[in-house]
Amino acid sequence: MTTPAGVVNGPYSDAPAFDVWQRVNIAAIASVGITGDYPRSGKGSVLLDSGDVNGRTTWQYSRTGGFGPLSSFTSATYEWYRDASSTVAAHFHPTYLIQVDNDGNPATTGDQSWLFFERGAMGPYTAPTGTLVTETINDSTKMWVFQVGAANTQNPVTTMAQFKAGAYVPEAGGFAIPATATILRIRVSTGTGWPGTFRGAVDNIGIVAASSVGPDNFELAPPPPATVAPVPATDLWALLSLSSLLAGVAAWRQRRRRS
Repeated sequence: MTTPAGVVNGPYSDAPAFDVWQRVNIAAIASVGITGDYPRSGKGSVLLDSGDVNGRTTWQYSRTGGFGPLSSFTSATYEWYRDASSTVAAHFHPTYLIQVDNDGNPATTGDQSWLFFERGAMGPYTAPTGTLVTETINDSTKMWVFQVGAANTQNPVTTMAQFKAGAYVPEAGGFAIPATATILRIRVSTGTGWPGTFRGAVDNIGIVAASSVGPDNFELAPPPPATVAPVPATDLWALLSLSSLLAGVAAWRQRRRRS
């Protein structure tokens, strides 16, 4: 899909909006936006570039009214790329996040959770570089949970099927997530405590639930159409005046030859 979002440097966030992809919570020494650096399914993709341990990149989609209850989740997908120039630990790659809200009211944030898909949190993993990786999140996929005030050990012991059934067992300081919890938004992100630099991209992002989006392919905005200089309109009276002038010159020349 083509969006108006170009590359921006942090600290930066787009003005909050629904039903459109946005750049959110971009930390200093980080850049996010659609570029042609790593083209996929066309000529573009979303660049995620962070320059140090404080760097953070986020590409996010919020649905008006949410995507439906957690129990309606069917699958999610995205593609990611890690450039070989990245210096962060070998297991790091762009992560996929699903935000859920227990009561479906975004204004009450104390009951919200983030479900993280991150291969490095599931065990030993080395992210390939210089190649595109396609990920599919389904019922058997394990996710770890972030909740404000919880231990947040990144221990992915819960599958999406268990989340859908309301069977999540909260960590210390956390809370249960019912099957009726509303899926508010999805995002892909890098950084926040990753020591080193990361450069890569994501594309073809989507989720299937009661309400779905994508997979969205991100492309560079097409160039503006070429402008054609208008041809000046010929003025009838100017042509008549020119014709009369030429006729007068011709008559004057004939008189001179006769004299």
